[in-house]
Amino acid sequence: MITSKTKLKKAIRFALLFFAIFIGISSTVSLSIVTLLLVRDDQLQTQYPAIIILALFSFTSCGISLFIRSKIH
Repeated sequence: MITSKTKLKKAIRFALLFFAIFIGISSTVSLSIVTLLLVRDDQLQTQYPAIIILALFSFTSCGISLFIRSKIH
């Protein structure tokens, strides 16, 4: 029973780390592409709130998953 618990903990810790890395990279790439496309059209000033909300949501979820991962022993 102990080995199944440790395997489950390792799987959860790996999944949380993979989630944080994958979402962090994909959010950075997508936000940079959106920002570069909006700079060309001079619409960046009007879209700041949406970009900030998307960035906060994605990077906060990465931080929460890393925090949860650190609390699993």
